[in-house]
Amino acid sequence: MILLGTDQIEDVALDKLKTGWAVLYGHPDVFRFLEYSLYKPGTNANAGFELLGFLPTVAFCKKTPRFRKMFKETDDRTVTVLQAFKVDNSEGFAFHILEVPKDSDNEARYNKVAQAVRNYLVNGEFVPHR
Repeated sequence: MILLGTDQIEDVALDKLKTGWAVLYGHPDVFRFLEYSLYKPGTNANAGFELLGFLPTVAFCKKTPRFRKMFKETDDRTVTVLQAFKVDNSEGFAFHILEVPKDSDNEARYNKVAQAVRNYLVNGEFVPHR
C-alpha cells in the first residue's frame, strides 16, 4: 500500500500518464472486472493495475496489447481516461473514453487529467476538460 499526501497525487498521476498508463474511474465493480479480464491477480500482468484512493478510487491501467485491443487504442488515438458505468440489470459496463489525438499537446492534457485525478480523490469530482 502506498500512502500519498494530496500534494503528491498529481505527480503520481502525471508520471503514470507519461509512461503508458491510463486512468480508470467510475462504478466500483469495474475495477474487479478489468483486473480479472486484463491484469489477472497472481500473474506478472497484475503489476499493470494499480488502485489509488478508497471511495472514491481511481485505477491506473498499463496499456498492454490486451488493453489497447479492448479499448481500440491506435497510434492516432491515445486513450487517457476511462469512465466506467454499470449497465442496469446487466453484468456489463459502458465506458466513456477520453483520448488524446495524435499530434496534440499531450503535456497539457496530461496535466489537466492529473489535476482531475487529485480533485476526484480529494473532492469527489472528476472533470478533466477544465
